Amino acid sequence: MAENLQPRGEPLPQPIEKIEGTLQLSFESLPKFGNPALPLLWIDSVTISLRAGDEGEPESATLRFYSMLPEAAIENIRVQVSVRHLKKMLDVFSQTINYYPTKPATEDAK
Repeated sequence: MAENLQPRGEPLPQPIEKIEGTLQLSFESLPKFGNPALPLLWIDSVTISLRAGDEGEPESATLRFYSMLPEAAIENIRVQVSVRHLKKMLDVFSQTINYYPTKPATEDAK
């Protein structure tokens, strides 16, 4: 199937990289295909829950996206993602809208 999607004269990028003895998929080099069957949802709010790994540092995050209705906040979608990938996504969001929030001061620093 991929050979049908290959532009003429240009090889497809290699999506698999060997890093530190393991194979890693590279999102940047993979072809991207949208799914027209997915609905477009309007989101008003998000909550994020973190889960710590073996060393106590957050390793995964659960994102819950909500739409606000007069009757209630309705959860539309729930996504599980690694903290490493979430940080990359936040970088993309920040660059896209040209907004770079600063870390708030802690109570001890005040």
